Amino acid sequence: MMNNPRLQKSSRGSILIPAVLLLAVLMIIFPMLVRLTRDDVRSSVRRVHREEGLAVAEAGLDRGAWKLGESDALWFQASTTTIPIADYDFDRVWTDLDSDYRYKIRFSSGPRGGEVTIRCRIQSIKNPAFTRELAGVFTRDFSEALLMRRDFDPVSDYFPRVHWGAVKSYRSLNLNAAGTASLFFLQNWPRKYARFGIGGRDTVADANNTDDAEYWAFDKKVVDPPILDLDYYRKRAIRSSVPVAQPATDGYLQQRDAATAAVADPVGSGYFRCGTNNAGGQGLLFRSHNPPGRRYEFRSSTSVIVIDNDTAGACNNFIGNNFNGHKVFLELEAFIMPSPGGGPNNLKIETNVSNATGLFYNIGSSIPVNAREEYAVVPATWNATLIAPNAFPMQTIQAGGGLFTVPKVGFRGFIYVEKGITEVENDEDFTILGAMYVDRLKTDTPSGGRFLLYLDPLVQGNLKVLYAPMRRRSYREVLGTLWNSP
Repeated sequence: MMNNPRLQKSSRGSILIPAVLLLAVLMIIFPMLVRLTRDDVRSSVRRVHREEGLAVAEAGLDRGAWKLGESDALWFQASTTTIPIADYDFDRVWTDLDSDYRYKIRFSSGPRGGEVTIRCRIQSIKNPAFTRELAGVFTRDFSEALLMRRDFDPVSDYFPRVHWGAVKSYRSLNLNAAGTASLFFLQNWPRKYARFGIGGRDTVADANNTDDAEYWAFDKKVVDPPILDLDYYRKRAIRSSVPVAQPATDGYLQQRDAATAAVADPVGSGYFRCGTNNAGGQGLLFRSHNPPGRRYEFRSSTSVIVIDNDTAGACNNFIGNNFNGHKVFLELEAFIMPSPGGGPNNLKIETNVSNATGLFYNIGSSIPVNAREEYAVVPATWNATLIAPNAFPMQTIQAGGGLFTVPKVGFRGFIYVEKGITEVENDEDFTILGAMYVDRLKTDTPSGGRFLLYLDPLVQGNLKVLYAPMRRRSYREVLGTLWNSP
């Protein structure tokens, strides 16, 4: 039976049929697998190609930013004129970043004043049809309402309400106010930037430290603070005329003994040295005498007051004080307190004798065109109506800017304290309209007053800086760009 030819033939046939079917299936599937594999490889190559190209374009933007940082003259030319800068008008091709790609760069002014758009276009050398372009908008504007070298104290500070401009800390930024009502800590506005962690938002330095709307913790772009042109402000103060006594209103600019008139250098100017104003302790007092009805009021938007601490000791200066009343109002281009001698130069602003003792004005101000960006939560309707000083949130801007009357302004201008503590102590609502760049801000509102800070675009536009770090405000890929297109 085992040698039966019929059985052997039948066995061979039963084996051949599945083999033929398998071969047929493979003939159908194999081309599909080959095609899928080829498509996947192509897609992977395109993806890698695109990522490589964008990496080159990103490096090209950095090259352009480095070039712009070479001098103020280059920045001015790029940001304010249409005069091309050689090699940065799509007129030079580089291949130094990656041998597989070539790239070129162009500078153009705008889209806003004081900004430069840098465009970097790349092309694959192996595949010239592959092009990509990135555009970044760079700015050197000193656009923050509040800059601090040091952080708030989370236990003792009642945080200010900051509007129309960002808050930036060159250390950490603590938003948790221990032991205080929720009314007194920073809300979800304005934007917040910190070199290190932001308490209440993100305190872990990992791959994700921002929501790209309200806060940027561990921000690598928070590098060096702006450097003010202190020589400009000193010369401006020397040319300013600031009264040390106002007989008609019984207001005085005195030394710390509250009796000796402040000594300006030269006499009658706005320039003061702590070393020569040391009666009762180093420092100055802006004060009124025997309220009610008395005040020290100086309004000159083109005048500058500089108080130089030219000593190694502490210099303590007061706008308002605990001697006799607090009716003081200052409107200046700038109030500058450097520390060339190394000692701290402290400033205390007080409005806390009793309610209704302060000297305030409701002042109209242009709303900065970028104010809308400061609010993470945008209401359905924007208007210029003040809800209330204690409302939450108090978003008081119009789309595209407009005018707004800022309430209870006690100081208008730019405040700069290089080294020391800037303290605002207020029982009443108290507003600064301008900008503040301070070493450390301390706020104290023991009886429910509120300290508000509004960024004033006029004050901001008059700031004089020797150096302001350039930063990228926005970034996007430009689609559909050809290598030889303009």
